[in-house]
Amino acid sequence: MRLSFSSNTANLQPASLDLPILSQVFGRIPYGRTILAMYDPDSQYNALMVNVAAGHLLSGGDLLYLISSKPVAEIRQQFNDLGVNVAEYEAKDNAVLFDVYSMQMGGKSSEKYRSTALNLNEVSIAQAESAPKWPPGTLVIGESFSNMALNQEDLFSKFSRKMISIWRNRGTVMIAGLAIDLHPPAFYQEMKLL
Repeated sequence: MRLSFSSNTANLQPASLDLPILSQVFGRIPYGRTILAMYDPDSQYNALMVNVAAGHLLSGGDLLYLISSKPVAEIRQQFNDLGVNVAEYEAKDNAVLFDVYSMQMGGKSSEKYRSTALNLNEVSIAQAESAPKWPPGTLVIGESFSNMALNQEDLFSKFSRKMISIWRNRGTVMIAGLAIDLHPPAFYQEMKLL
């Protein structure tokens, strides 16, 4: 467990994030915690994630947002609609909008940070290599891990466990989105136990 010290060193507290909306439900989120967000694809889950991310950036936090459900330009516009010019945070490397979507759709991406492979093994290697660049307390949003399964269901469970482990060990707070009723029931049970 990572500890932060207040001005009174006798008062040790676990480091945690006060995330907009989510902390109202769960309280402060300790570093190294993963929140599994099981969502209905027809819900407003994506809008919730953008709201949480925008509030986190406004409070001075760092953000890695893995986008797999729609074009990055649409997510960037959602930030702008909330009054957050995410491009300013991207320019300072406080925010990375990582494009997984374009590769899944068979297109090319002009984004600085983008997936260059559909193979989950390659994606997990790239994530492991980038993890040390992010400080503890970073908010990592795996918007929809379900979109990343891409007919690789046999590897998807292993991939999901590895991603959660990588980011947990870095001391980040991760939100891992999983669409409901898309994967086998045993997969959801396994993810709940992590």
